[in-house]
Amino acid sequence: MRINSYETVPDGTYRETPEGLARVERVTGYWVGLQTNTRAGRNAKFVGIWTASDGEKFVDPSRWVATLPEALRVAEIHDQIAIWDCQNGVEIYV
Repeated sequence: MRINSYETVPDGTYRETPEGLARVERVTGYWVGLQTNTRAGRNAKFVGIWTASDGEKFVDPSRWVATLPEALRVAEIHDQIAIWDCQNGVEIYV
């Protein structure tokens, strides 16, 4: 999903609070975007903001997953382009 109001927000994962966005940092595991038209996406507690190499900005409800196999499974279900590897600080294309 592309949302223009997030254009100035740096890439990362955030929790929405009454005061605004609060950045969330994890040192292990993986962040995976979720489709907004699913129960998981509608109930997500986090939002991931990611700018692709072509400059397109994506804003997705997100979920933290402990293992790579589970993260890849969730990404496939939710038709994601990539996941975020927290330990290595890199995107992994799926």
